[in-house]
Amino acid sequence: MFSAIATVAVIAWVINHQVETVIIVAAFVFLVYRFVTRDSRQAKKAQREAQERSKAKAAQSALVKAAASRSSVAPAPVAAPVQQSQSKTINIPSEVDGMTMAYHYGDVKLEDPTAMIHNVSDGSVLTLEDDGARVRVLVGAIHIGYLPNNRLSGMVRDWQRDKKPIRAYLLDASAPQPIIFLGFYDDVLKKFLSRNPEAKKFKLAGRPEDLAFYSVGQKCEIEQNPETGEYNVLVDGSVIGRLPSSAVTYASTIEPDPDMLDAVIASVDYDVEKDRDIITVYLA
Repeated sequence: MFSAIATVAVIAWVINHQVETVIIVAAFVFLVYRFVTRDSRQAKKAQREAQERSKAKAAQSALVKAAASRSSVAPAPVAAPVQQSQSKTINIPSEVDGMTMAYHYGDVKLEDPTAMIHNVSDGSVLTLEDDGARVRVLVGAIHIGYLPNNRLSGMVRDWQRDKKPIRAYLLDASAPQPIIFLGFYDDVLKKFLSRNPEAKKFKLAGRPEDLAFYSVGQKCEIEQNPETGEYNVLVDGSVIGRLPSSAVTYASTIEPDPDMLDAVIASVDYDVEKDRDIITVYLA
């Protein structure tokens, strides 16, 4: 393209012998080129972003389906796992010692599993012990393997140091790398409620986006949809649901602009029949 500009400039100089004409013609051609190719560049950028989102969505969907095929994990106010005759359901407590589940990981692969793994059943409650080098995983006194020596092991050490609850369960002992569930509990929600004692809880409408990651106590953003007028609730830019009309009415009594409300996730419960998370939030 630049060679074309140079050619036009030379022709103008030959015809008019004026430097000003050369500059004007070259600038005009360059502006036309930028205008013509602008839409093409934007379209290619949008296409690349869409492809990246599609790949990430497909990868996350495959992960969720793989975890769901092994077992169902549903928060419930009980401490012991429950095994059913055909489909196995492990009921994970949503609260332990007054603390809510702040983080959970349902597809953790056990490293260096021992032969004793074949003597324990899926759904077994696990104990985590830090031996200084790695975090050992046990069923009672039986050592069955180790946690990956990554940030999860670091989280376990931090939680145990601060004497905050952790819950761990064996999901699939027959896999080449046995799968376990880890739940970490914290009082982040209590801290929010202590600052906002007037906060009220509402169940969100709609279904969370496939790529959304969220947990109890996580701060939310509220954003109005300009097309529908509804208020979406977002975590890290991903929509996790929308405010029901009762929440919008309540919000208008404490804040003229709902976008400015403080909001945190109050609970996350999995609805097996609808195959989606039921999320509630506190508004203040």
